[in-house]
Amino acid sequence: MKEEFSTSENKATTLSKSPVPGTRARASRTKECPRAEPVNGVSPGLKLRPKPVSPEPNTIPKPGRSILPSKMRPGGDEVGAPGEREMEDPKIVVRTGNRAVEHYARMRRRSDSNFKGVEVDGKTSEWQQRLEASESLVNRLQSEMLMMKAQLERMHSHNLELEAHKKQLTESLLAAQAKISGYERRDQLINQLEAQKKQLTDNLLAAQAKISAYEKRSQVAMTSQESQQSEFEDLRNVIASKLDNLRSKKDVTRQERTVLVQPLVAEPRTRAPETQPKFPVAQPFPPPPPPPPRGLPPPPPPPPSRVAPTGSNAMQKPTALVELYQSLMKRDGKKGPLGNGSSSSPLASNAHNSIVGEIQNRSSHLLAIKADVETKGGFIRDLIEKVNSAAYSDIEDVLNFVGWLDKELSTLADERAVLKHFNWPERKADALREAAFEYRDLKRLALESASFEDDTSMSCEATLKKITTLLDKSERSIQRLVKLRETTMLSYKENKIPVDWMLDSGMVKKIKLASVKLARVYIRRVLTELRSGRHTEKESTHESLIVQGVHFAYRAYQFAGGLDSETMCAFEELRKRAVQSNGRGSRDQLPGITLS
Repeated sequence: MKEEFSTSENKATTLSKSPVPGTRARASRTKECPRAEPVNGVSPGLKLRPKPVSPEPNTIPKPGRSILPSKMRPGGDEVGAPGEREMEDPKIVVRTGNRAVEHYARMRRRSDSNFKGVEVDGKTSEWQQRLEASESLVNRLQSEMLMMKAQLERMHSHNLELEAHKKQLTESLLAAQAKISGYERRDQLINQLEAQKKQLTDNLLAAQAKISAYEKRSQVAMTSQESQQSEFEDLRNVIASKLDNLRSKKDVTRQERTVLVQPLVAEPRTRAPETQPKFPVAQPFPPPPPPPPRGLPPPPPPPPSRVAPTGSNAMQKPTALVELYQSLMKRDGKKGPLGNGSSSSPLASNAHNSIVGEIQNRSSHLLAIKADVETKGGFIRDLIEKVNSAAYSDIEDVLNFVGWLDKELSTLADERAVLKHFNWPERKADALREAAFEYRDLKRLALESASFEDDTSMSCEATLKKITTLLDKSERSIQRLVKLRETTMLSYKENKIPVDWMLDSGMVKKIKLASVKLARVYIRRVLTELRSGRHTEKESTHESLIVQGVHFAYRAYQFAGGLDSETMCAFEELRKRAVQSNGRGSRDQLPGITLS
């Protein structure tokens, strides 16, 4: 029984497996070339439409699934479609014979046609689902691509903004670096200037120390020289006093000798007149020696007289004089042969050496010059470079530069003596100084004339005299400037010194305008003096004031080339005063000028 069932089961399995390739082949041919024959009772004109795809994936039939009954699971549930359960019965009926086999074959063909439709519908729905998924994926990718494109454009614009910001930051960085480099250069320059300042300060302190040492040495030398001179003067005074005493003693001795000689003569009176004057006339004492020259010791005393000694006193006087002289020389420390007039004292030699030292190169002034040449060489070379490179377009800058240069050169002991040891540009420096000083004088004169105001506390005569002095000074300054312009204009241009201030439109114009103001102040002061009535009693003084005012106005007119409206008004008032004056010749004394 068991063997029969297993044989029938194997046959059924063989039958179920054998028609599958043919069914798949027919399905592929039906798909490629659909036939007109009905399949499973379906009209050939109708086509199979794809069924709607169920959202549940488990309901889609799998095309390669077998139609044989599945094995039973432990739970007892059957797995498979209802048609499969129907096919279990024919398997059992196979034992009945061929009829059962035919019935089974018929049922198999029916199940194959049904399975074919289910398989086509499943594939179509699966393809449609895949197509829709692909389309949705394409749409999603397109939307993402558009979004990425928009984002890329935004990123590109943002990148441009960042590039612009980067460029701006780069420019700012370069500007900051330039400023930093400028600050660094300025700091370096400041450090260099501080180092130069420190060096100059050290040099100045050293020079001051040397100068103080030289001054002390010179003071000591002068003090020693003065002390030597004072000692020498004291010595001369002592010697002079001794010589005076010696002269007085000689006079006394002469008188005594005259008295002693007369009693010793044993001759008659007739011969007395011949013998009495013999001694005073024939053998007189020599005159006193002149005072010794400065720097030499006094000469020895004269030798004693050849007259024969007549008493003890006559022989002692010269001896006492010699002893006094020798003791005096010993006390003063002057040893040597008495008869040698060429011997010199130490004081005289010291004074001589001091004078020779001053004449030679050991003087304090020459030593200071030598010290400046040795220690301030770099400083002077810097000044030379600055003078050679000086080029200005404004005369005020030249004035400031010359002031600074004079201040720097004032630290030297002797400017010309020190600078002659270097290659000093004397021509350009002198031209700069000349231009600066001339401009400074003219500027000061123009400012003084333009700012002059009438001081009522001063007398009229003093005020008019001061104004006249200013006008005279202005005329002389302009004449000197014209001559200077003719001779130095070319030299100033070669040395790069501005010359516009020397033209008529420069300081000349300012001084002339200031002279017009001086004329106005002068005339107004004259009018004020005339209105005061102080000179009404003195007619000559009244007329003299008018003549002075007119004469000064005419001078200012000739100098400036014209007068302004205020000065003309004052001058017209002065003319009216002149016409109204009652003095004789008041009209005749006024100059007949026409001012415009």
